[in-house]
Amino acid sequence: MLRTAKLGLGIVTLGLAMAVAPVALAGASQDGLAASGPTPTAAVCSLVKSEQTAFAKVAKKQEKNLGSKSIAKVKAASLIVFTADVKAENAVIAQLGSAPASIQAAAATSTQLNNKLKSVIQSATSISGLQAAETKAEKDSKTVKAEKVLNAFFNKCK
Repeated sequence: MLRTAKLGLGIVTLGLAMAVAPVALAGASQDGLAASGPTPTAAVCSLVKSEQTAFAKVAKKQEKNLGSKSIAKVKAASLIVFTADVKAENAVIAQLGSAPASIQAAAATSTQLNNKLKSVIQSATSISGLQAAETKAEKDSKTVKAEKVLNAFFNKCK
């Protein structure tokens, strides 16, 4: 996954990790789920790869600010990366109209998480508070389940 920075990038890439970045782990199994179940179309896999590349470029440009000790810089960079993340994720989600209900439900959970993360980033007053909120969001049982479902689905992209 694209979790290359401990803060900032990690905070805003959870949605991307759920819906786009798992292609980086193609072929890996998530609790045995990758071996069976629905498979994304070639068009979806192609879109995932192109959106992942575009997102990575934005994230790389903001890497220095994401590692800053200034909450203002981290928030500004996080919102830039977050916006790119949501754009990439939404482009992929828009192509999932014919995907099974379990995939669509997991994608909806990812969208809900994006709304929560945007609010967390905007209202953060400290870096430690931002980290704590990210950790809490990642450990939500519904989010964890959705991540497993989407990882299993997108890991089939080669």
